[in-house]
Amino acid sequence: MRKSQNAPRRDGDETRLALIEAAGRLAAERGWAAVKAKDVCALAQASTASVNYWFGSRDRLYEAVVAEIPGGLVSEGTLQAMHMATEGRVPAKTVLESVFEELLSGAEDLSQWRRRLWAREMATGPSKAFESIIEEVGSERIEMLRTLFAMYLGTKPTDTETSETMLSTLSTCMMLVIIPKEFRRFFFGDIFGPNVQSREILLRMLMQDLKMRKRSLEKKKKKSRKDDADD
Repeated sequence: MRKSQNAPRRDGDETRLALIEAAGRLAAERGWAAVKAKDVCALAQASTASVNYWFGSRDRLYEAVVAEIPGGLVSEGTLQAMHMATEGRVPAKTVLESVFEELLSGAEDLSQWRRRLWAREMATGPSKAFESIIEEVGSERIEMLRTLFAMYLGTKPTDTETSETMLSTLSTCMMLVIIPKEFRRFFFGDIFGPNVQSREILLRMLMQDLKMRKRSLEKKKKKSRKDDADD
């Protein structure tokens, strides 16, 4: 008898959640195309028939996995702070820093598979399941994040500079989260050394880049006003 069929008995909800957790971790690590149902069952310590029993199919399991992503990108506290910042009650810079810090945690903490899977979906071409989630719950958060970037930069959410900055910053987060841990030091050197607080360094780099972009825009606006005055 196969080992996966000797898994300890557990109630239905616990089995279902264990399958989602296992599938999420494997998908974040390998990409869903490379994950087999038997791999999920083995990691979840569930019988080999569990995926079909609880979800009907491997694809339906992945839909349940992807549905977990929005709730795992940022904490409830940070999400609340984002709402407050768009209303001017919290500095946009403070909230953006919190968002970046939480996204970057996916690069070090393997349990943060929701952040890592988000980055993989965004970088490698979104699945239909991911597109559906973005349409349902993601658009509001994206617009809220775009507003925070604009508030910090002193631009409008619809300005090209806002989109460029948002793309550059989030792309950096995604790249750092996706690159396998064993290759990070090869690409980036001692910044990912065993005794280095990598997240703090990366966060500082992101915020410094954001600050430089803001200063550059301010100089550009100042020059534009001066040129208009000279005319």
